[in-house]
Amino acid sequence: MVLLGGALLSIRNHKLQPTAPAGSSQFLPGAEATLSSRTLPYPNVPRISVEEAEARLQQGQAVLVDVRSRAAYDQGHAAGALSFPAQEIDARLDEIPRDKELILY
Repeated sequence: MVLLGGALLSIRNHKLQPTAPAGSSQFLPGAEATLSSRTLPYPNVPRISVEEAEARLQQGQAVLVDVRSRAAYDQGHAAGALSFPAQEIDARLDEIPRDKELILY
């Protein structure tokens, strides 16, 4: 499992695109303090860039997993992304693919 970057992401035209540079609080109050102090959540989980994620997806090595709420997923998500809201993961563990790397966003 890897996390997609340290910056906030949005989905535009069904592609992953950063919405703000790392350290920017433009889209999330308090993000600047969090990013600049190196206190990102899940510090032991590797992070990859959008470009790395796209390459792994195109090569069939990974599956994109959207852990946002169902409402956020319904408003827009990356093409092919699976919806597993964070609060539902424990109840749906048997549905998560195990044969490929998981890229969470």
